[in-house]
Amino acid sequence: MKIDFGESKFEFDNWFLNIFVQQLFEYGIVVIENSAWFTGEYLFSHVLGPVMDTYLNHYTHTMDFANPFLGQVGHDALGLDYKNV
Repeated sequence: MKIDFGESKFEFDNWFLNIFVQQLFEYGIVVIENSAWFTGEYLFSHVLGPVMDTYLNHYTHTMDFANPFLGQVGHDALGLDYKNV
């Protein structure tokens, strides 16, 4: 497994926190990449598949947006579907 986020980087005003979070994130990616060979079959099988499906809300997400015009009350829901098709 190869996780590639490109040139993504966390930005903080505190230089120590910036370095710490960036290194922690990169370490987490290395751990996930190196452990995928023995956890991959469990993640996509009937053991953890339904758990991940429930946790990720069946691979959908709904965002509520308020009306951007002042004086008008209302909102709308935007549904995102991020299933792998």
